[in-house]
Amino acid sequence: MKKSVLISLIGHLLALASFAIGFSRTGPPPPLPSKVHSVDLVRPVGQQDRSRKTKGENKPSQAVPKTETVKTKQRSGQKVDTAPSTEAMSPKGTKKPAKTAAKQQPKPAVQKGSSGQNKVAEGLALDAVFDDYDYLGDMTGRITDAWRQPVVGPHSGVLKTTILFTIIRDGSVLDVQVWASSGDNTFDRSARQAVEEVDPLPVLPEGFKGDQLGVYLDFTEN
Repeated sequence: MKKSVLISLIGHLLALASFAIGFSRTGPPPPLPSKVHSVDLVRPVGQQDRSRKTKGENKPSQAVPKTETVKTKQRSGQKVDTAPSTEAMSPKGTKKPAKTAAKQQPKPAVQKGSSGQNKVAEGLALDAVFDDYDYLGDMTGRITDAWRQPVVGPHSGVLKTTILFTIIRDGSVLDVQVWASSGDNTFDRSARQAVEEVDPLPVLPEGFKGDQLGVYLDFTEN
């Protein structure tokens, strides 16, 4: 009996399976999946380049505006103003004032003392323009070395005397005299003797055009 039941169960199962298969063939199609995946078709390399080229060629090129430079030729006899003039326009019939050249500053003259003396240094003046300071320095140096300042009696203030002498072209010293006295004869005489002792001095320089040079030299008590 068990065997007959088993055979019957197998027969029912087979019938149900055949029924299910027949229904699946005639029934509605299965539903689509909820997610859809997009697939890009990959073309061969050669076709990709061609498609890119054709796409680039089909695009209309944007026209770039060109700026043209207009050059004008200057005709002969025609004046072309390139920039506005900064000068104020004068009315017709009036002349523009002429430009005057800048005046040169006059050179400072040598200070002149009394009796036409040209002071070139403190305590030294000349009767002519003389700019050879090396010669003057040598002259005053020799006289200073030759001066022996005397011992004088009691007096008020500082003694000072001015000796005037002349140097001629060959350097000889002439006409030595007291131009301004100190008030003490011994002091004046010592200053005059100092000038006489340096005679003769070096010849006058060639740049000096005069025949002689007058010198006013101060001697001040130390």
